[in-house]
Amino acid sequence: MIGGVCTDDRVTQVTQSMPSRNLFNALRTEGADPQLERALFRRLFDSSPEGIVLLDNQDCIVRVNSRFLEMFGYTKEEVIGRPINSLIVDESQSKEASQLTRAVLDNQSIQEDTVRFRKDGSMIYVSILGHPIMVGEGQIGVYGIYRDVTRQKLQEEMLRQSEDKYRTIIETIEDGYFEVDLAGNFLFFNEALPRMLGYDSAAFKAVTFRDFTSPETAQRVFELFSEVYASGKSNPGFSWEARAMDGTTRHLETSVSLLRSGNGEPAGFRGVVRDVTQRVRAEAALRESEERYRLMAENTGQLIYDYDLGSGMIRWSGAIQRVTGQTPEELDKVNIDEWMERIHPDDRDEAVVLLEKAEKEGSQYHVEYRFRNGSGDYFHAEDNGTFLVDAAGRAYRMVGTLTDVSERHRINREMAYQAAHDELTGLYNRRRFEQVLGDLLAQGDETGDSHAVLYMDLDQFKVVNDTCGHHAGDELLRQLGVALKSLARSSDTLARLGGDEFGLILHGCSLPKAEEVGRKILRMVNDFAFTWQGRSFTIGISIGVVDVSTLAGVAEILMAADQACYSAKNLGRNRLHVYHSEDSHLCRHQSEIDAAAEITDALREDRFELYYQRIECLTGNPEESHCEILLRMRDRQGGLVSPERFIPGAERYNMMSSIDRWVVSHVLDGIRQRIDAGRHREGGRYSINLSGSSFGEASFSDFVADELRRTGVPPRAIAFEITENSAILSLERALDFMRSVRAMGVKVMLDDFGSGLSSFGYLKTLPVDYLKIDGELVKDIAEGSIDLAMVEAIHRVGEVIGIPTVAEHVSSREILERLEEVGVQYAQGFFFHEPEPWRLD
Repeated sequence: MIGGVCTDDRVTQVTQSMPSRNLFNALRTEGADPQLERALFRRLFDSSPEGIVLLDNQDCIVRVNSRFLEMFGYTKEEVIGRPINSLIVDESQSKEASQLTRAVLDNQSIQEDTVRFRKDGSMIYVSILGHPIMVGEGQIGVYGIYRDVTRQKLQEEMLRQSEDKYRTIIETIEDGYFEVDLAGNFLFFNEALPRMLGYDSAAFKAVTFRDFTSPETAQRVFELFSEVYASGKSNPGFSWEARAMDGTTRHLETSVSLLRSGNGEPAGFRGVVRDVTQRVRAEAALRESEERYRLMAENTGQLIYDYDLGSGMIRWSGAIQRVTGQTPEELDKVNIDEWMERIHPDDRDEAVVLLEKAEKEGSQYHVEYRFRNGSGDYFHAEDNGTFLVDAAGRAYRMVGTLTDVSERHRINREMAYQAAHDELTGLYNRRRFEQVLGDLLAQGDETGDSHAVLYMDLDQFKVVNDTCGHHAGDELLRQLGVALKSLARSSDTLARLGGDEFGLILHGCSLPKAEEVGRKILRMVNDFAFTWQGRSFTIGISIGVVDVSTLAGVAEILMAADQACYSAKNLGRNRLHVYHSEDSHLCRHQSEIDAAAEITDALREDRFELYYQRIECLTGNPEESHCEILLRMRDRQGGLVSPERFIPGAERYNMMSSIDRWVVSHVLDGIRQRIDAGRHREGGRYSINLSGSSFGEASFSDFVADELRRTGVPPRAIAFEITENSAILSLERALDFMRSVRAMGVKVMLDDFGSGLSSFGYLKTLPVDYLKIDGELVKDIAEGSIDLAMVEAIHRVGEVIGIPTVAEHVSSREILERLEEVGVQYAQGFFFHEPEPWRLD
């Protein structure tokens, strides 16, 4: 004992010589050796693994152990007597440290995990225990215990970060994650799992696997979990069906492993759930699609093949027997070499080249060839497929379909035939005729051969057509087509160009030879007798001949041939005419062609104008106000073109109907405007000239009715003028039209009456309201007794049958006086009124 203090050696000596029980008793006994107690306190104070510090009531250090000094990097001399917070607390911790100090000085025990700072400024995590030191009723200081928990805190932080990272991964994956106990109750799950089944997280905590599966599925899942429990091995994946909250079925794939407790005992299961509903549906749709395609292939006659280039094996499916005539077993024996050998020799090389090119490129292919079936017969096959390539770009499979397209080829042949032939006669049509002619022209420079074209137009065909009907006309064309074909060589090209027109290309034929062929045709047609229902008809034919070498293009040759044919007609019909560019007939024909083109433009550009000429009543009836509407055309310079210059071309090129429709519409519009303006006199009438082609159209009377309804013009306000010749030439159609429009209330005038002596006989049947006496008879009645007698005869017949007469071309008073003597009721001509524009203002 030194200085009344029990040294460490003394403590060691006492404790070693005294049994532990006696030492315990010695310390418990009242009045125990205070030196021993102090020695023991010192030993515990200095050897403690925690840092211990004794502070006075001013928070200054009175005593520290070595662990405290080691923990904070100070020496004993550096800390004794100094405030502890000035040594181990920085500014950021001063408020918190002061609060702890005040608490202990206020006689409170404290426990706090916080941070403090070493002498070198480095931070350590510490757990602080602080207790007041009491003597009697008074506090004389504080002792504090500092435990370094830096390693623990760092481990906790690392664990927290790891858990956060793990949880982030679990929560962000699209797959569901779960942990359940051994009874199947959820311990944890990510948000994806309830979302997968349509639950919210709160509701999902209360369910188990049995709640969203069928009993059978739940039992199967339970058995799989039991296998994992028994074996301790994970199940890498199994499929099952779950029932979502909305009642729909979800297809799931789940992997599961054992969840163990800290001591390694099984505590539950963890697993990952993937929603594969879309994939399952897609696979089902694919299977359904494949089945549909297989059935479709069978039903549509497609043979499906799958050729493995490596093994040489070909798998066949689809309409095997339908396409090849063989059973699947028989076709399985066919290898690629036999397949190629079955392709028709004429088609094989082209097919092989195309297939080899597709194989090299790894691309799709389409090829048609004739293929030999099991019976040895060839059929037209359509081969569509593709080569599949590996990563190196090498083809390893050839997949495609083989379809019997023989029927399509047959239809194509029929369509090609129909496209090139006239349906009625079986001869070539105009399109094919022009193609052959074009090919001849293209070859002309190479061969130097002569060729000729005959353009033929029947004479008197219209008589047969109008007298006996279209069926008779069609039969005549068929019979004549056969007759013409008998005169043509096999190398020649005979065609029906349209209507009653035929064309003949004489290949390798000079112009004199062509004329000889033309004369043979003339003789044949002249000798040709056509009989229909007991009636016999003779016809003629006009032929235009062209030397192909004298002209450049197809259109030019056909135009020249048409013009030559036109000249033959103008020269008396039923004859042959060779084309010469200087012919006057051809010049006139060309002017008609030009006029037809001008008419087309005039209709489009609205360059037609209406004129009118009054028709005077000679009986003195002031209530009647009649006039004839006349048509004029403006040329591109604004000059007037008389009807004589454009009507022939319009008639020849079937344009009169379009012109007549234009006139009818515009006249009715004009009358409507006059009625609305109060300028139309009750009983007034406007007569409109119609061509034979217009009233010959079955739809023209319907057009008139529609226009009358559209404009609201009274039918009695108009009359149609039909020439005698056109009415007689198309008698049945004229009768139908006259009856139709007269039933509407429209009047009919028979124009140019008297131009033929046969006219009187037709008056018994023609339902007309007026007879317009031909102006050629009227203009000379002042000097000629014959013309006067004819006018008197016409008027007399009109009186007998109750039809008023109208005299045209009245140019003088003398003519008027003669007409009044005869008793003609109406007259028109320059003596009364020269035609002037029919203005609507």
